[in-house]
Amino acid sequence: MAVYLKLAGSYFKIDKLLKVLVNHKKEKLDLIEASRLIVSLWSELNLDLNQESYLGIVSIDSQTDHLPKGSVRTHWNKQSLEKNDVESQECEVYFAEVFQQSCEGMLLYLSQIDG
Repeated sequence: MAVYLKLAGSYFKIDKLLKVLVNHKKEKLDLIEASRLIVSLWSELNLDLNQESYLGIVSIDSQTDHLPKGSVRTHWNKQSLEKNDVESQECEVYFAEVFQQSCEGMLLYLSQIDG
C-alpha cells in the first residue's frame, strides 16, 4: 500500500522514508546507513531541513560520513575496513538513543503536516 503526504498542495509518496524511520533493521540497514538514507529522502521531499529531530539524524550522518558503507566497501583495504567496522559498531551503540528519538520525532512531525 502506498502512503502519500500532501505538501504545498501536491502529494508525495513517502513509503520508503516511513519504512526506514519505523523499521530500518527489517530493511537490513544499520543505523549509519539508515541515517544516510533518511537524510537523502528527507531532502528529496523538501521537508523542513531545520526540523529538530531531522537535525539529530543529520548529526549522526555528519559524524559518521567517513565510514564506508554499501558498495564503496569493495574499494577499501581489508585492514582499514576492519578498523572502520569496529568504529561503526561503536557508533551503533553510541548513537542508538539519539537515532531512535529522532525517528520518533520525525514520525510525529510527518503526522502533523497538513499541506
